[in-house]
Amino acid sequence: MRILLPLVQFASVSLAQNDCAQNFSQCNGQHWPYSVCCIDPAFTCQVVTPYLSLCVPKPAPVVEIGPWGQCGGLAWGGPTACSNEWQCRVVNPYYSQCIPPYPTQPPATPGTPAPTGITATPATTNASSDIDCYDDVQDETGVLSPDDVANTSNITLAPGAIVAAYGQCGGYTYVGSNICVQGYYCQAANDWYSQCVPIPNLPGLPTYSQCGGNLWTGPTDCQAGTTCTEVNAWYSQCLPF
Repeated sequence: MRILLPLVQFASVSLAQNDCAQNFSQCNGQHWPYSVCCIDPAFTCQVVTPYLSLCVPKPAPVVEIGPWGQCGGLAWGGPTACSNEWQCRVVNPYYSQCIPPYPTQPPATPGTPAPTGITATPATTNASSDIDCYDDVQDETGVLSPDDVANTSNITLAPGAIVAAYGQCGGYTYVGSNICVQGYYCQAANDWYSQCVPIPNLPGLPTYSQCGGNLWTGPTDCQAGTTCTEVNAWYSQCLPF
């Protein structure tokens, strides 16, 4: 009996050394003699103190929203992180959207030396062009008369001449359109970048906002020039006519 007892103890230690820890059990620590692992692949051995590590659930993978996707709003239960360093910007209390980040510096362009004897003069732009995004349709103050709102649906613009929501509409070296989609106006973020943002205090939901769907409890009236269009049973969106 004196010979068998040490053998049994040695077998128990060997078995324990090859086993991984159960969920929420110790899995490592100073002078820990057993395997450093968790039996459940969904758990990981996390340090609590230098003397204690426990098997805890692995953190859930971060789900990121793609460009122009919804990332927030009242009753929103989905992810709030945007991919590719895009920013989650509040459109209204019921809808936040992933939009591109503002550029912080001008794009790199090769310089052209001035001819000998001629002084180079920096190019200038009309500052008002960055903010006057088709004032007959939009007013950056957000104060529109009932007649102004009613007339917006009667204006027709050339295809391709309208900048989408949160698209670039101005800035130094910018050569594109400065006409924003219905419900948005061109706002300067800095000298190099202007962006189409929602007109404040304009009646109705901004263009591309959610306006309906199963379990939707928010407003359903869209701004003039747009209509609430069903995308699927769970989501309807204010889209231009």
